[in-house]
Amino acid sequence: MQTRKTNKQLEAENKDLRERLQEAEEALRSIRRHQVDIPTAAKPGEDRASVLQRVEQPYRIFVEAMNEGGVIIDVEGTVLYCNDHLAELLRMPRTEVAGVCLYDYVIPTDGQTLEDILRACGPEGCGGEFSLRTSGGHIKHVSVSAHSLFLNEVRTFCATVTDITERKLAEKALLDSEEQFRNMFEHHKAVMLLVEPESGAIVEANEAAVSYYGYPREQLCAMHIQEINQLPPEKVAAERQKAIAEQRNHFTFSHRLFNGEIRWVDVYSSPFETRGRTLLFSVIHDITDRKLAEDSLQKSMERLDIISSTASRLLLSSEPQKIVEALCRRVMEHLGCDVFFNFLVDDEMNCLRLNAYAGIPSEKAREIHFLDYSVAVSGRALRDGCRIVAENIPATPDVRTDLVHSFGITAYVCHPLFSQGRIIGTLSFGTKSRLTFAEDELSLMKTVSDQVAHAIERSWLLRAAEKRGEELEVSVRERTAELAQAYERLEMEMTEREKVEDQLRHSHKMEAVGTLAGGIAHDFNNMLAAIIGFSEMIEEDLPEESPSVRHIRKVLSAAFRGRDLVKQILAFSRKTEHGRQPVSVSSVVGETVQLLRASLPSTIEIILETTATSDTIIAASVEIQQILMNLATNAALSMRETGGILHISLTDIDVVPDSAILEVDALGQDYLQLVVADTGSGMNPDTMKRIFEPFFTTRAVGEGTGMGLSVVYGIAKSLHGGISAESEPGVGSTFRVFLPKVTTDVRSKALHHEEHTEEVGQILFVDDEELLAEWGQALLERMGYDVTALTDSTEALDVFFANPLQFDLVITDQTMPGITGLNLAEEILRIRPDIPVILCTGHSDTVSPERAKKMGIKEFLMKPLGRKDLSEAIRRAMKTDHERREMTGEP
Repeated sequence: MQTRKTNKQLEAENKDLRERLQEAEEALRSIRRHQVDIPTAAKPGEDRASVLQRVEQPYRIFVEAMNEGGVIIDVEGTVLYCNDHLAELLRMPRTEVAGVCLYDYVIPTDGQTLEDILRACGPEGCGGEFSLRTSGGHIKHVSVSAHSLFLNEVRTFCATVTDITERKLAEKALLDSEEQFRNMFEHHKAVMLLVEPESGAIVEANEAAVSYYGYPREQLCAMHIQEINQLPPEKVAAERQKAIAEQRNHFTFSHRLFNGEIRWVDVYSSPFETRGRTLLFSVIHDITDRKLAEDSLQKSMERLDIISSTASRLLLSSEPQKIVEALCRRVMEHLGCDVFFNFLVDDEMNCLRLNAYAGIPSEKAREIHFLDYSVAVSGRALRDGCRIVAENIPATPDVRTDLVHSFGITAYVCHPLFSQGRIIGTLSFGTKSRLTFAEDELSLMKTVSDQVAHAIERSWLLRAAEKRGEELEVSVRERTAELAQAYERLEMEMTEREKVEDQLRHSHKMEAVGTLAGGIAHDFNNMLAAIIGFSEMIEEDLPEESPSVRHIRKVLSAAFRGRDLVKQILAFSRKTEHGRQPVSVSSVVGETVQLLRASLPSTIEIILETTATSDTIIAASVEIQQILMNLATNAALSMRETGGILHISLTDIDVVPDSAILEVDALGQDYLQLVVADTGSGMNPDTMKRIFEPFFTTRAVGEGTGMGLSVVYGIAKSLHGGISAESEPGVGSTFRVFLPKVTTDVRSKALHHEEHTEEVGQILFVDDEELLAEWGQALLERMGYDVTALTDSTEALDVFFANPLQFDLVITDQTMPGITGLNLAEEILRIRPDIPVILCTGHSDTVSPERAKKMGIKEFLMKPLGRKDLSEAIRRAMKTDHERREMTGEP
């Protein structure tokens, strides 16, 4: 059986046949030219017959030697002459060919006979392709090329007949092969692409490729392979060149599908010749599952290697402590963790002692060298005797994780170390880049913890054995060492005691300051309430064109600023949080800069530039002040020796996508940029890496706590913004704070004031401050209410008890002599449960909004109050009561 020829072999044979046919045609044209020139080539005295005989001999030799059939026929098709090759084509003896009609053996093609072609043959010649029937009935494909010439004044045709059967078969095989390839390509289940090697254009994609990539066929065939391949375009082009040069035919890439999913694929590419062009034929197999399995297997092998390679070293080493540190560092690197801690039980100190660690500065390690059993995660794990896994630490506050959270750790695992039935310490791993751990990671940590426990116990046993062996020889030395150790422990205990006493004194001082701040806030709020209340009434009474309107608004502005200051005092004493609302940053910055000009040395020049088109954000004014004051203070300290320029600017900024400064989900807003730049000493790269760490400072002791920039960072992040820093030693530093602007809808709602509408109803107003009682009565009567204002809570209870149905609403202060507001509300609600009550307070540790609501109090307000705040609270309380009456059918 013949071996099937490849497409390349068939095309090569086809080309060879065409070249041979062209050579034969050239030979005929040469014969014709020489035949015409014969009369002019006769020698003197030589007749025409001699000339023909002399010239015919070389041409006859040439025709006989041709690989094509040579024939001379007349117009009727009768063969006058033929060579051996034509006789072989007809499968007849040469002597029998002469005299036959060649037309009888040539089968017409497309209805056109050889006779028709020859009769129309001109000087340039003619020809065509026909089927030739041999004497035995076999059919061959031939190409006929003929020229007309006259022999003895008789028109004849000199023709070459070339066997093109193999070429025709090759062409048919090529067509069949292409059709078979097309069917295989289109219907095969494997993903297949035809790619143009130079540009990477996708020429064709089968149905499996369309289904796999998810693009419509027209779109996929209009793309380039580098739009799918995740390698850089130049790398993709280099790999294509390797494939087209057959230097490499197997590749592993990551491809992106239409839905954005990234999948790993094996690509088999090789050159493919079709219709005169070379393409890359690529077969693509999805290996994502295999890749994931391989990665998982690789990790498993790495973990097995970690465990197996260190187990023997831990058992055989005379210094297992070093092996423990090396093992934990390797595990930390393998798991992508950032820190590890190994604490051991110190029976003498009755606490945990830091034995090994990585990932924190040495000064931080010294701070946690000893831990009490009852604090932090390690202490709890030791006390409870079980593993503790703390995940998503920033979003799940817990006193146990406060310490690790201060190091920036977001997920933390602590294992107790067991040896011979007792706990000898803990081993912990933490990460700053993830929120959880996988089960296989936790399993590896458990195995490592067991190995570390055995190694530490063995280390202790070795040391104990060595100690026992040396006791007889060095008893005096050991006794001296014991005394020295006792003295050191005493010093350590004294130091620790002094530290605890200092902490206790500091705690008492802060508690006293907080109590004092709360008391000041209460009294100050009452004063501010009167100032704000009466000022608002004055503003309302004044005509808009009065010059005093501007003055009274200045009073209100100062009063509200005082209210913010009280909130700051309460926040310091941890009594309340800053309230956030729309605030103009430029006005706060302007006021803060005025304070800075008065407090900074004259050698520092302050330049303020404000070009922002809008500057309203959601924040507390004190937060903006804290940001600017901390940044300006740091800048001033860097310029205190040489002076310089403090440049503060407030501008708009377009935040680019994928910015590392801001959260991804916050990029849809406009941002405000607050820039604080100085010409001070600047910072080196190592310092720049740590500037936002809590307690990190480069200043001398007593010059700073290291919390300034971390506070700025925390405020910026809590406002859904960000901060960046640029610095160069000797040049200066620039800090940029990005704050999201308030949208138009929010700003318009915040600035919208409801129109004043007259209200009706009887209100009992109770406050032990006469000014506030007077203000409350005046304000509420302006609103349209009938008001009974009292300064004695006991009297107020008697008045209400005398006629409970007289009043529609009760407004009471909380802190009052005799009966507190909370107790007064409780008694009133016991008498009449349906009456709405509003509780107001300047400051109180004994009542909270939640507790007030639980008792049935409708609204809980913090002093000082403005007209708008009180009016809205009354409407909410009265509306709620009215709706309840309608539902129950009560009058």
